[in-house]
Amino acid sequence: MDVRVRALETLLTEKGYVDSAALDELIDTYQTRIGPRNGARVVARAWVDPEFRD
Repeated sequence: MDVRVRALETLLTEKGYVDSAALDELIDTYQTRIGPRNGARVVARAWVDPEFRD
């Protein structure tokens, strides 16, 4: 799967459809701000903070 993703990324950047820096920023944003950790953080806070839960 990784090879296919890399090939697709290369093709899209070579054709100018995607800027590699923008793609890197998007991936970083997902991994650090939006990803699964965000959901886990919300659930954990709801467990310990009754006002947040409501």
